[in-house]
Amino acid sequence: MKKLFAFFMLISMSVIAFGQAPKVEDRVAALENQVKTLQSEATAMRSEISTLKDRYAQYQKQLNLTQITKVTVDSISYGVLSAVGNKVTGEVTITLSAVNKSSADRDIQFYNVELNDFDGNLYYVSDFNSQVNMGGRNNGSRANARVGIPIKIFITFKDVAVGSRIANLHAEEIAGFGNSKKINFRDIPVDWK
Repeated sequence: MKKLFAFFMLISMSVIAFGQAPKVEDRVAALENQVKTLQSEATAMRSEISTLKDRYAQYQKQLNLTQITKVTVDSISYGVLSAVGNKVTGEVTITLSAVNKSSADRDIQFYNVELNDFDGNLYYVSDFNSQVNMGGRNNGSRANARVGIPIKIFITFKDVAVGSRIANLHAEEIAGFGNSKKINFRDIPVDWK
């Protein structure tokens, strides 16, 4: 009797379990729909990437733009280390490196710092005490450039259009005895986070 009861229990449980399992055909159809959706999304993304590549090539052609990330002005060698954008606030911080290659230490100071993006927007540094820092995050816009020792320069622009790429970064440096020199970098990609 116990064996017969156990046998009926096993059969009833297997019937319940088998009845609740989704049909293979339904699962296959759902997976096929998911694959089709993913394929159409991938096609749309490839199309958008292609459009962006074409737009970038058009900008380069129109502007006759070649990428410039290193420049030497008056024995100071400048280079772009990074450009990082904040998607939430729209702030872009560009980190430069400056190395004095002359034979004597000297002061450097930036003024008239501006940025153009590829969409034609122009952004200015309005507060040199907080937006341009040489040698550290809170050091201000003036530093003593010692011979052969690199200095990091942090320049922060506010309210930049999210997703922008920098077409031109312009600064003027007051070096030594007040003579100014223009510094220009071109085509700088921004890492938006």
